[in-house]
Amino acid sequence: MTTPSILSLFPTPQDLLALAPEDLGGAIIVVLPPLIQNGLFNIHSLVGSLYQTDRPSYPPGTRRAIFPVFAEVTFLADHVGTYRQ
Repeated sequence: MTTPSILSLFPTPQDLLALAPEDLGGAIIVVLPPLIQNGLFNIHSLVGSLYQTDRPSYPPGTRRAIFPVFAEVTFLADHVGTYRQ
């Protein structure tokens, strides 16, 4: 089974922006495994996956609204302990 991507789960920026932080956090946990490199997660890998030039992606002008949403979710998860093992 292929791991879904944020883009496959939320095909438009509006779909993603409508989520509560805890719901987006759950989606991040699902799509996270292939984005981990050397045991670390980089938020830019996650956000960057939404803005590719060689495949369907979010419009470039939406990045400014999307990035803070991911930053909030990862900040909350780190402080609550969601991603810690």
